[in-house]
Amino acid sequence: MSREPLILTQKHVVRVRRIMLVAAGIAVASLAFSGLRLVQTRMHLGDLTERVKLQRGTLANLRQTTAKKAAEGPSPNHGKKDAIARVQSYMERASRDTHCEIGEFQASLDRIPYLSAFTLDTNKPDWEQVQIHLTLNGPLQATLAAVDKLRKSGIPMEPDSIEITRATAAKNGMATVALRLVFRVLIHSGGAS
Repeated sequence: MSREPLILTQKHVVRVRRIMLVAAGIAVASLAFSGLRLVQTRMHLGDLTERVKLQRGTLANLRQTTAKKAAEGPSPNHGKKDAIARVQSYMERASRDTHCEIGEFQASLDRIPYLSAFTLDTNKPDWEQVQIHLTLNGPLQATLAAVDKLRKSGIPMEPDSIEITRATAAKNGMATVALRLVFRVLIHSGGAS
């Protein structure tokens, strides 16, 4: 078996050139795509590096703030229990002074971020709120006087609802009412103002 010599014609040369051009085009496109990916990766890495720097700065600030607050010790005005105890103590005195009695004093166990019913601005991270349900029993005038004392107390709060229900009627015509007040006590948590 003898082999015939390979004779390249012009047709073969054109075909080989086309194949080489296609291969070169694919190689150039592949290199361009790889270069683009490399640039995107470096830009993303730069963004991530910047984020890490910002988060490290924020973390350092939080550590400093926490250390300062720990050194200062707890403030009696910032605790949820203290705020609720102040309201309860104040209402006990007010009900005693106005001759009515507290039928119910119930405070929520959860502290939630402050959200006013009167504004859309919720960017108050240093304020929280606790919901309280209070029922006062007694003559209408006495229960309203106790609520008025709460209003004038200076305790930061927002009312949610007030409901007055007639409980009993005395022989002299004076009614005993149950006044149910639902309100939120605002607690300053000590963040930035």
